[in-house]
Amino acid sequence: MPSRPYAALALALAALALRLPGLFSQPVVLTEGTTTITIARNLLAGRGFVGILGTVEPFVPPLYPLLIASLTPLSGDAILSARLISLLAGVALVPATYLLASTLFDRRTGFAAGLLVAGAPLLIEYSSLEWSETLYALLLVMGLAWGWRVVQVGGRRSALGAGLCLGLAYLTRVEGALALALVVAWIILRRVAAPGQLGHAGRALMPLLAAFALVAAPYVLWLSLTLDRVTLETKSTLNFVIAGRMAQGESYVDAAYGLDADGRPHGVFLQRTAALSQAQPPDLPPPWSGSRLRQLWDGLRGVRQEMQLYLVSWLFLVAVAAGILRTLMTRASRPATLYLGSFIGLALLTVALVPQVYTRYLFPLFPLLCVWAGVGVGVGARGLRPHAPTVTVIIVCVLLLSLPRGSTVSSRRAVDVDQQRAGVWLAQQAPQGGLRILSVHSQVPFYAGAVHVPMPNGSPAQVLTYADAVQADVLITSPRKLASRPALQAWREGATLPAPWQAVYRDAEAADGELIVWMKTSK
Repeated sequence: MPSRPYAALALALAALALRLPGLFSQPVVLTEGTTTITIARNLLAGRGFVGILGTVEPFVPPLYPLLIASLTPLSGDAILSARLISLLAGVALVPATYLLASTLFDRRTGFAAGLLVAGAPLLIEYSSLEWSETLYALLLVMGLAWGWRVVQVGGRRSALGAGLCLGLAYLTRVEGALALALVVAWIILRRVAAPGQLGHAGRALMPLLAAFALVAAPYVLWLSLTLDRVTLETKSTLNFVIAGRMAQGESYVDAAYGLDADGRPHGVFLQRTAALSQAQPPDLPPPWSGSRLRQLWDGLRGVRQEMQLYLVSWLFLVAVAAGILRTLMTRASRPATLYLGSFIGLALLTVALVPQVYTRYLFPLFPLLCVWAGVGVGVGARGLRPHAPTVTVIIVCVLLLSLPRGSTVSSRRAVDVDQQRAGVWLAQQAPQGGLRILSVHSQVPFYAGAVHVPMPNGSPAQVLTYADAVQADVLITSPRKLASRPALQAWREGATLPAPWQAVYRDAEAADGELIVWMKTSK
């Protein structure tokens, strides 16, 4: 087994070689990346923290857009900056996982876990995306590694490192606060279990919490001032409302994007800032009601399905199970595996409570599962001491070959070229910008340099009335995109919009049906 610095360096170089080609490809920016890149561009233009909706964006944590804005003057392009940050975070995630596994267990586990992270297809794919998940995974893994050091031996430096990493993770995805709560709980429990050590818990917690607060406080202050109420995060508010409405029988699309009987906005994503500004959530079924418990069960099933389709294989799960059993059977490693398992369990439960489960929500947990899989690989290589490193590499390669080869990202990028083409065409027609584009997803507005107005779910007449109310200039119909708006079946089937809407662009090459750009020709 190579020494620690050389092993981590070798793993990082292997990860870089596997991820670098993705940086030089020119795929379409997916919906999830359009807002962060738009915010970065608006920051550089002096317009503030304004997203693709054309307003101040309290829904998006600030770190990733700020990093994009900071790097863009050097790279010359915000899209390239976003991908470069993901690339560097994806490479750094490998030695970070090595550090976590070595801290929790041993260096052999660290090497196997790092090798798994370096070669995992999903992690390679996400390192080319304009999404914050890879950056968050890096900060989370580092925070958990430093946090375990604080739990075990204390130390001001480790506490500061954990607090800073978890604070930055919170500024990337608000779930980073869950990791802080977990580390704090473990510090207290370990000190309470040791007689006379309770005072040491306070000395460990003070620098940890101070570092986290130093990083997080400016964002919390800005968020609270923006929404006129004390606010720590914004995602749970909207998810709670959507989940509650679904428990009352509404579909997800109506709870999120629906119009009421009078054609007024009902879905929370049609009036996002107003929903976030509410001091109290609406009167909805309690979490322990039968409907909410059924939602939780459905969410857990969704988690299992996403993991089976895009994250793990049965062979990988066997390695994870072997690692868990091995560490639970060994008294010295039992606390470490309970520490790791407590966060994974809490995170999985949190994801299951979200109205719709997506692969990207589960993505940051994969490096943590690789730690247990690394232990399982070590179990398989036991007894072959002279050849253990070679056997470790072989087993890891077999596990990597068994993993799903990718997610829906590649297919989405391939078919969403039609969104890019339409947006570029609109940018040429209105180079001054300022258009307000009503569409399901935000890619056409992004490439047009325009404001995105989310497409509601309602009858065609209701949506056209809504378009007038929100002063939309352009409306996009695409059978593929409108599949998520069932009330607009007529538009999916090619119905013509009435005057003053006029078709100004048609893309017959668009996947699953012709994409049409409709422009309002008179007021």
